[in-house]
Amino acid sequence: MNRVKCFSIALPAALCFGLVLFFSFPANALRGNRSDLSRNLQRAVDALEHDVGKNVRVMVQKDSADSSGNILARVVMVGGFRLRMPGVDARDKARAFLIKYGEVLGLHNPSREVRFRRAFKWAGGEVVRFDIQHEGRVVFGRDIAVRLQGDYVTGVSGGLPPVDSWDGPGRVSTRAEIVQYIVKASGRQPSRVFNVGYYVTGGRGVLVWRADQYTPAHVRPPQRFILLVEDRTGVVKVVGRGLIEALGRVYDHTPMQGDPVDLELPSLISETSLEGEFANAYRCTGSMYDWPPCSPLESNAVPDATGDYLYDPIEPSFTDEFAEVHAYYHATGFAHWLDETFGFVWECGGSTAIDVHVNMDYENAFYGDANGDPYECADISLGQGSVDFAYDSEVLFHEFGHGVVDQTAALGCPEMGVCMDDWGLNLIPMGLNEGYADYFSMTYTNNPDIGEYMSSSYGDSYLRSAINLNQCPWDLTSQSHYDGQIWSAVAWTLRESFGSELTNDLIYGVLLSLPQNAEYAVAGQTLLDVAGEMQEQGLLTAEDFALVEHTVGPDDRNLIDCYRVIPLDNRPVGKETAYGYGIQTYPGYLDELPVGIQWTIHVPENGISLRVFVNALMGYGSQWRVFLNEDDPSVVQVNMNGTHVFADHEFDGSPNIISLDSSSEPALKPNTTYHVVIVYSAEYGEFFELTGEVETGVIEPDAGVIDAMVYHDAGQPIDAAPVEVDAGNGNTTKPGELNPRDGCNCSAGITGAGSAMSPIILALLLLGFFLEARKRKGRALVTHRHRRR
Repeated sequence: MNRVKCFSIALPAALCFGLVLFFSFPANALRGNRSDLSRNLQRAVDALEHDVGKNVRVMVQKDSADSSGNILARVVMVGGFRLRMPGVDARDKARAFLIKYGEVLGLHNPSREVRFRRAFKWAGGEVVRFDIQHEGRVVFGRDIAVRLQGDYVTGVSGGLPPVDSWDGPGRVSTRAEIVQYIVKASGRQPSRVFNVGYYVTGGRGVLVWRADQYTPAHVRPPQRFILLVEDRTGVVKVVGRGLIEALGRVYDHTPMQGDPVDLELPSLISETSLEGEFANAYRCTGSMYDWPPCSPLESNAVPDATGDYLYDPIEPSFTDEFAEVHAYYHATGFAHWLDETFGFVWECGGSTAIDVHVNMDYENAFYGDANGDPYECADISLGQGSVDFAYDSEVLFHEFGHGVVDQTAALGCPEMGVCMDDWGLNLIPMGLNEGYADYFSMTYTNNPDIGEYMSSSYGDSYLRSAINLNQCPWDLTSQSHYDGQIWSAVAWTLRESFGSELTNDLIYGVLLSLPQNAEYAVAGQTLLDVAGEMQEQGLLTAEDFALVEHTVGPDDRNLIDCYRVIPLDNRPVGKETAYGYGIQTYPGYLDELPVGIQWTIHVPENGISLRVFVNALMGYGSQWRVFLNEDDPSVVQVNMNGTHVFADHEFDGSPNIISLDSSSEPALKPNTTYHVVIVYSAEYGEFFELTGEVETGVIEPDAGVIDAMVYHDAGQPIDAAPVEVDAGNGNTTKPGELNPRDGCNCSAGITGAGSAMSPIILALLLLGFFLEARKRKGRALVTHRHRRR
């Protein structure tokens, strides 16, 4: 089989980081303010402020639409207050707060609409998390986190967007009917049909069934999809991916630290296999192309006569007992550390032991259900190519970090496989998830770089690094591993100043407080709120808080007011080009997908022409369409029936230049902010680069005519002309997919450079990429390339 090589594409960083100028984004396009709230929401906020006795911090975001397509504002978090609530424990106090003030978060009958999920203690207090339900059924992708200090509620986030109507009770379809709906839509049986609940879209609460389905054997790479199927019509409303992408002889932590050593295997509860209190290690006997691949489970490593597991490493091998022992030891050690450091214990289906699979014939690693257990418990699966990923414990720690996030904030909406709102796919929460998973590994190993041994086989020093210059929103790409480096950098910066213990407490407290669809603006404000509360408790000093404030502020990572609607104009020096990543599409399942980011460019009153350049950076034969919407983000709906964009203008044929002026069709409208959406189809995933320019004219007061023209932000796109291929330089590997839930996906290949990347180096990287490509026909206006197999 073809091996997948990690292929890194470095995005350009700012050349003069300390001299970058930052420009605010138009407030009416990104986020709302209190004046945008409905009368009922404003009344609820006023009631809370009246009882608190001071102004509270209210974060308002415009990311939902009503049934008429009007963009609406909702409250996404409230903080900066201390309100005593009655109750015998944190769960009672949190519920009492929601019953009294839940309307702030879009609830109308909180006593019936919230369902307790789990309570967590941390150094600064407690956090209680609730699912949201309607008529006794869960609302997928929506939850609430309430933060407390003793008797006082100090912050709350999450909630519901505005809902005009809910599907009435009526007759609910049977599982057999849902199966038939899915077969009709996709031509294949679902693997399992789970519970029925609600999905909120376009101001309506839709009754849906949750099911999963695996791609057929011939589809590469294999994938598990989570489907939300409308109860009454059988329409597939959402399609999300179900994977995020161990006395034994072990490495500590990887082969790069020296030869294996013999250490005691902790917490074993079996005398015949590697099954313990916190982890179980098994060989994966199946195939990634026959799902679920790790069922039935098999224990390949067995103890010797003295009860020890003293195997020597054999690499590469798909029957390597050492990999099982190594994975068990390090998974158990990491689980112990999570318990001792955070008081966190992973649990599912009545067990606190996470399953770890090794010896997979798959050059990747992921967190997700790979053995099809009845509780849908997620596992850690470690594959191998030229090196065994199980030997690189940093990969395992990263995947286990996804387990921590999964069972606390559930960032990325795992029940749906992807977060969705009325702007379309929202992969930014998954970026936070990846950033957290990286940080857990990094702080445990005291190493800001991750995946060094795994990456060494590809000639790279590491997979990702927390020492980088990435910044919101300019470096957001909708590729979760790359986007996550912003968050890991924030955490590592604080760790270098505060030390690991204090930073771990702070970052974990933020994690517990985030809703599952949190974006960077919410994460940044929550970090400020939690740090402020820790300062009030004497856990942080005023200087510590000032550093947190600086780190999330515009002079550093710029998290506050960072959303996934990003300007193409007024960009900082060195970041003139915007990038957007599109995950792989699957014909018959997901024929088209939108990039999870929208971009804007403003045409002033004296605007004469507008040009937007859209280039496919990878060029694997992708096809795309571009949409422009005037003044508001486009409403985007994604399901198995296709991607539907409600926008003012559509451009077909994969244009690499969109040009508007007074005589074009459509004609340019001055004093308008245009929002850009890309919908694409790509065999392996695609990076798009975008630049924009606006031509303006100066009008003479006495003549009323234009006498001069000026270009703004005339960033030049990379030349899309064909590059002739030297047949002797062809690469025999095919590119890996960049899936948002692949966990420690080696092919997540965009690595944090840790230093500025000059345009010359970028050009050399691109030239090297295209020299490995070959021509492939497509209907695009630019020439696309496909990697030589």
